[in-house]
Amino acid sequence: MQAPQHPNTSIWLDSASMPAFPALDGDTTADVCVIGAGIAGLTTAYMLLREGKTVLVIDSAGIGAGETGRSTAHMFPPDERFSELERGFGTVKAALVADSYRRATDCVESIIRVEQIDCEFERLDGYLFNPHGQWNAVLESEYAVTSRFGLDVRRLERVPGLQFDTGPCLRFARQAQFHPLKYLAGLARAIITLGGTIHDHTRALDVGGDAVTQTVRCKQGAITAGAVVIATNVPFIDRFVKHGMQQSYRSYVLGLRVPKDALPRALLWDTGKPYYYVRLASARPDANYELLVVGGQDHQDPASPPAQQRYDEIEAWARARFPLAGQVDYAWSGRVMEPGDGIALLGRNPLDEGNVFIITGDSGNGMTHCTAGAILVTDQILGRTNRWSELYSPDREPFHGGTQLRFGTGP
Repeated sequence: MQAPQHPNTSIWLDSASMPAFPALDGDTTADVCVIGAGIAGLTTAYMLLREGKTVLVIDSAGIGAGETGRSTAHMFPPDERFSELERGFGTVKAALVADSYRRATDCVESIIRVEQIDCEFERLDGYLFNPHGQWNAVLESEYAVTSRFGLDVRRLERVPGLQFDTGPCLRFARQAQFHPLKYLAGLARAIITLGGTIHDHTRALDVGGDAVTQTVRCKQGAITAGAVVIATNVPFIDRFVKHGMQQSYRSYVLGLRVPKDALPRALLWDTGKPYYYVRLASARPDANYELLVVGGQDHQDPASPPAQQRYDEIEAWARARFPLAGQVDYAWSGRVMEPGDGIALLGRNPLDEGNVFIITGDSGNGMTHCTAGAILVTDQILGRTNRWSELYSPDREPFHGGTQLRFGTGP
């Protein structure tokens, strides 16, 4: 692979100006302490503030410094096919997954509209295709199940507007993509406007307490809160996830230049092994090109071959299908937490008191799962019923039907 202009840096980290906040300085209190300033933490904080709660957010680095800034930031059907989710969880729960994805995408769009966040959000179609160019049992079963769940899905002979023929595919209408760090910057501004508090460079060392109050201990002081939300991608203390509930994977991404408006604005995902996913992203405003964002080559941590070989494989795959692709500007990777059954872990932590909540196990769908997690946890903290609670409960058994569901992830 040719040397990227920006190695180990995502497009988002290179093109967003993030607000900075002072570290915690002494003991303090809040109704809710949120640990983690990525999309899960800031969305939860924003929602709770809108409900009248006092909220304090802490992060060991700063806004978007974790996995959100390494995402590819598109919202799409789950990597674990709906047909497999139905087989593992049953029809009712698989339909709830579809409902949570719809509501999460609508929620992001609503926040952007209400807070007037300029983050390149757009609704666009997504296409699932077989890399061998054939209609097969995977596409057939996925079409049958998603149609039954009421998703706007259609069978097409190929993805329209591409230079290469994908063969038969499924079109999922009104999916979404955006710039994740511009979105987080807007969320942070809204949180401060609503009276919330954010502290950068404040690492949580421990959480402990009882069913009434919890204390988050940090080097700079202690935070006493009625509820604590752990939104750090990987819960930082072992007792927050039961053994065997999730494993760590890594996914790799390249950003290659393509002529502006030369490709259709769409999301692409194939069903291959390894799995690849594609979107477009804006370059600087005066550029005559945009960026083709191609990811894949996922592996469980730790694993070989080395990262460079994985980037080479992604580049070869992309150039074989997009011959107009030019130089590689960006190369980065992201860490993906994959639950054993493919469903995120969202809600009350079963290994602690009832007022500690976790949002983890993004399964490669961080923008969607984290937003769904914020909706769910907000309802639980406020004492409201949420019909996703059992589905996403961290207290569920890690395997269903004796089968581990995993088909590929993307950051």
